Amino acid sequence: MDQRGEVEFVLEDGSALLGEDEVMDFTADRMPRWAIALGVLGVAALVAALGWHVRDSPAAITPPAASVPPAAPSPSSSGLGTPLAIGPASRAGGVAGTAPLYLLQPGRLYKITASSTSGVTLDGPGFARLTSSRLVLDTAANRVWAVVLDIPGGEIVEFDSRTLRRLRTIHSPEAIRDAAALGGHLYLAATSGVADLAPGAAGPVSVPGLGGYVASVAPDLKRARLLALVLGARTSIRVLTLAGAVGRAEAITPVGGGTLRVTQDGTIWLAGFGPATDGAVLVRLDPTTLLPVRGSPLAAQLGPSGWIESAGDRVIWIRTGGDGEALWCVDGRDGRFLQYWPRVPGTVTSRSGSAYAVIDGALVPLIMNRCAG
Repeated sequence: MDQRGEVEFVLEDGSALLGEDEVMDFTADRMPRWAIALGVLGVAALVAALGWHVRDSPAAITPPAASVPPAAPSPSSSGLGTPLAIGPASRAGGVAGTAPLYLLQPGRLYKITASSTSGVTLDGPGFARLTSSRLVLDTAANRVWAVVLDIPGGEIVEFDSRTLRRLRTIHSPEAIRDAAALGGHLYLAATSGVADLAPGAAGPVSVPGLGGYVASVAPDLKRARLLALVLGARTSIRVLTLAGAVGRAEAITPVGGGTLRVTQDGTIWLAGFGPATDGAVLVRLDPTTLLPVRGSPLAAQLGPSGWIESAGDRVIWIRTGGDGEALWCVDGRDGRFLQYWPRVPGTVTSRSGSAYAVIDGALVPLIMNRCAG
């Protein structure tokens, strides 16, 4: 996965910042104009990802060099909505819908609803740069984790997602490549395998049978399991059940490195680069065999590599490995690209009918037409 990772902000489904327990009311004034919002301190991003991206291969596998970003495809470029500046000075309107949105910015974690925003401070050097952090949400367990990536001894901070009350802080002995939540457990991908941070545990514990260089992990909520992309001479996808059992079968995948994500309605996608010089890979996987069953035509336009910024309800959000700012919305069923934005540098998340990105320090809605979110 990429260091900007999949979701530096996720949905539950330097100007002044909020204090540790402050809540700001968005019902008073409207936000500043677009030009003012763009003057807010930029986010070095979502999302990852986030952005979310191919720096996940072991030393034995070298990704292709970045090429000139590809030309914008049809359909034509899509637009951006009015920014929602983050901070009490703006008093912007909130996000659409009833489910909260969780946003990770340098040194801060925010929870944003239709009427208010609350925020808490994140300590430690790993949270100072958004490109080295990942936000993971488990709605069913009422948990949200802020995870420092790619730094040995990096922090993992667990919060109650309802109140943003800090529950515990743990340091990972090994650098974390990716993270995903399932059943109240936080699973960590690293060069030695997958580690499980169980509820109440003192620290992460290696999962037997899931060793090797794990580049990406993704929860498959529809099937109550975790998927892991294990790199090596035989790059494969492994399965961990909700009960903690590792599946015997492993599907050999056509990538030398990449990201693995699952939409809310259960379609499984793999993006990355080919094992040699075959260019970008973007394929949908069969949920039973985990073998590729459909390729996206967008892969031909991504250059040497691509990665998945995040997965929505029915779509996946794609970037190129060489550019990182161009953004595509891709249909999770058949791989058709539905909309294109030429410059969305920040992390992206979506739910049915809406999507948001962090751009230049503001939360910006993406104008949706063909993209379902």
